[in-house]
Amino acid sequence: MIRFLGMRLAASVLTLGVVLQPAQSHAATPAAETRMPHISVVATGKGSPVILIPGLSSPRAVWD
Repeated sequence: MIRFLGMRLAASVLTLGVVLQPAQSHAATPAAETRMPHISVVATGKGSPVILIPGLSSPRAVWD
C-alpha cells in the first residue's frame, strides 16, 4: 500500500490539474427586460416560462 503512495499522489495531482481547468465559454447575451410599476419581466435562456414570486415585501432582486 505504501509502495504505490507516490504514484497515487502524482495521479491525484494530475487528475486535479485536468479537472480544475476552467472551461471556455461563450459570451452571454444580455437578458431582455421589461419594467412596469408593479411587475418586472426578464426573459433569459430556453424552455418553458417560469414565474417567480418573491414573498412578503421582498424585491425582485432576491431572484438575481
